[in-house]
Amino acid sequence: ATTPAQHPTAQPEQTEVADSSDTARNLAAGGAILAAGVLASIGFRRRLQQRRRKPTRRIPMPVGESAGLERQLRATTNPGGLALLDRSLRSMAARAAEQHRELPQLEAVRVTGDAIELYLAQPAEPIAPFTAAEDDPALWRCASSTRNTALVSAEEAGRVPAPYPTLVSLGHTPAGDPVLVDLETMGLLALDGSDDDVLAVMRAFTVELANSKIADDRMLLLAGVGEELAELYPAHSDFYETLPEALTTLASRDAFQRRALDAGGHSSLRAARVSDPGSGDAWTPHILISTAEPAPAQAQQLVDLLAAEPRTSIGVVAGSRTDLPVETSWRIPAEAGLEVEIDGLPFTVVLQRIEAEAYRRLVDVLATAERRDTLPAPAWTRSEAAVPAPRNTALPADDEDAFEREPVTAGASSALATQVTYSATTAPATAGPSALPGSITLPVALTKAASDPLPAAPAPDAGADEPQDLDLVAEEDEQQLAAADAGRGKAPEQSAGGAAPDNVEPEDEGEDEEDADPEEDVFGLAEGDDDAEEWVEEEDVDLDVLIARYAEQADAEESEDGPGAAEEEPVAAAANATEGDAGPAAQPLPARAASPVPAPGGTDARVSHRLHDASAVLAALTARDIAPEAPYIRVLGRVEVFGLLSTKQEVRRRQLTEVAAWLALHPGSSRVEFDAAMWGEDVRVDSQARNTLMSRTRRWLGDDPDGNPYLPLITGDEYGLDPAVTCDWVQFQELYRAGFHSSGLDADIALAKALALVHGRPFAGILPNKYTWNGAWVEEMVSTIEDVADELAQRRLAERDYRAAALSAARGLEAVPESERLYRSLFEIHAASGDREGLSRAARRLNELNEQLGVDPEEETVELLETLLKGRRTASA
Repeated sequence: ATTPAQHPTAQPEQTEVADSSDTARNLAAGGAILAAGVLASIGFRRRLQQRRRKPTRRIPMPVGESAGLERQLRATTNPGGLALLDRSLRSMAARAAEQHRELPQLEAVRVTGDAIELYLAQPAEPIAPFTAAEDDPALWRCASSTRNTALVSAEEAGRVPAPYPTLVSLGHTPAGDPVLVDLETMGLLALDGSDDDVLAVMRAFTVELANSKIADDRMLLLAGVGEELAELYPAHSDFYETLPEALTTLASRDAFQRRALDAGGHSSLRAARVSDPGSGDAWTPHILISTAEPAPAQAQQLVDLLAAEPRTSIGVVAGSRTDLPVETSWRIPAEAGLEVEIDGLPFTVVLQRIEAEAYRRLVDVLATAERRDTLPAPAWTRSEAAVPAPRNTALPADDEDAFEREPVTAGASSALATQVTYSATTAPATAGPSALPGSITLPVALTKAASDPLPAAPAPDAGADEPQDLDLVAEEDEQQLAAADAGRGKAPEQSAGGAAPDNVEPEDEGEDEEDADPEEDVFGLAEGDDDAEEWVEEEDVDLDVLIARYAEQADAEESEDGPGAAEEEPVAAAANATEGDAGPAAQPLPARAASPVPAPGGTDARVSHRLHDASAVLAALTARDIAPEAPYIRVLGRVEVFGLLSTKQEVRRRQLTEVAAWLALHPGSSRVEFDAAMWGEDVRVDSQARNTLMSRTRRWLGDDPDGNPYLPLITGDEYGLDPAVTCDWVQFQELYRAGFHSSGLDADIALAKALALVHGRPFAGILPNKYTWNGAWVEEMVSTIEDVADELAQRRLAERDYRAAALSAARGLEAVPESERLYRSLFEIHAASGDREGLSRAARRLNELNEQLGVDPEEETVELLETLLKGRRTASA
């Protein structure tokens, strides 16, 4: 057994920013890998909360000390290092399988700023993407520069079973590099120290393993620790009142894996993971974490389990009262602040730990992200005219006074009012496309090949033989309007509804345009029982299968009707319908739209009026280019500042952009609030550091035509920008209030202008450990954008303005690609317009998204699809 040396951690040199917060130190000791896993879990849970949220409601967010802890996690996190670690290990496993080699046994892993380092138990020939150190064949390195060469693709890596699922952070080096150990290899990790110290280290192990992104699956057997986590992570943890109960489960799992090893003829667990990846679920690790002292019989049972060969995927983390004669075990002191020296490693390690108070706050953050209740919208969302809420957005009767109950903080000009203190943000969603300047992308739809000509927009009085492809029509509309603006030689004037100039937006590095799905006939993909009601009773709901079943019947019925049964083009049909003619029966208006507007009358004036309204809304949705005369701050997408007069490159542009964004969203804030946002709470900031940062920001933003700086000199204790400096979120709020609680063309245009401001997910493109203050802002913006997009889509659908309706939903999906509510709107739009292919593509895209998220479609979605598809079948019969 290894008995590491110990010596007190050297005190760091005093810098201009000194952290005096115990909670901050505890979180730093928790480690960057732990923080990355926890934040990813929180972000995922909040995405699910947003999917469940009803219109005009808000998801709960942590407050006070819990929110402060989340901000500390944001400042500590290193998702890039975690991603490189996971991908490099899976790449190595893929190469080992190709070469029929066994994975090496790991002593430890270190994640540095530019490489992943593996410290092996025995020297071995390296496996790509790792290379051996020249002077030590037991040290392998994978440099971050090999990300695009020696590593397998991210997609391929995702199909490789995790080779080391029990890797967990032991702590960090004095330089801050995370150090991980493999509990499978170690067998037993015993912690020496007081009960409080041991429990603090165990909490950190438990939290990180529960949120591990390095493991595909794992099960924690918790005895005496982590009962709250077992409730929050039921799929990955079980809590046991006594140690014998946990040992029974551990022994059962060990016996199961031994039988699997024998049946597969595997010499070791590492060999089995490489040679038999298809049975990866058989090797799911089980880790016992226990504070209890084992009785003699239980101690002997643990020895038998951990000493038997070949080893199975089990590990034990125990307290100082567990002293077992296991050859591979480690015994490490758990005292806070000690540097632990481990035999064979060229660095010391400070153990990660989470103290009781930090743990309580962390559990509160996780539990808040798990809540299913929602809250009223903040006070700023209320219309000044106090008109009734529009269709689909009314608050429940018991919440009608919610706006009055939401106090507005001092300085009511704050753009978020009561929710400016929350922290942390969700990880950028992986589903959905990148926003492309100057074009509209419908993320749910397949488009034709680039060489295919775009269809011309139908004339007001023209019919068509085929239903229109809304994806192509929306893209064409935007291109035509952009061309028209270019032909006039100028961009639209800036207004409250204007948007930042795409033509000056730098290209988003690292954000590739999403490839369109391959063109295929989804209606021939699935076969099955034609009884839809029987199908709905099945547990697994596949939207592709649902569409395919109805489509097969519809195709058969269409064939029986003969070739002369082509449908009239929906948009043209709506425009040409005569009095008393509701249009083709194959285009029922969606059930979700309240009080559908009947088909227009036959007079040219009414037709012209409808087309004028549709054109005006569509023009507002696509008017995204302006030329700001003063600094313009975008946060509804990639964070950028436009309208700067200086062309000089600022080396600290990212930091200055964050300062500008914070000032725009927090007018009238104090020095203390600014310091907390930029450097963290409970941090003593040197005044010179603050003054230098403000001075650089002032020079960067520049002066107005009269020579006055856009960032005025600070007098007293109030920070703010010149009123000429604008922010897209503040404009979005103004347009929301102008249009959301009103009806008519002007209201719809206001909402369309608001959606034109959206260029992607709020605060996209930022570094993961920056903008630690923006968590609540992101969720508020996401909620509001989704509400506006769905509201306008439904309004235009009721007017049979299918192009604007589809584009409204698409704008929302740029910011909230996981929104099932917006997908439902798209289903209705495609169905009402007779766009059968568009409906199938939308369903397929949602199905793929649900697969990525690991969730089933909502019952409302399945029922809506059945209603729409049945209606089309009935109409075509």
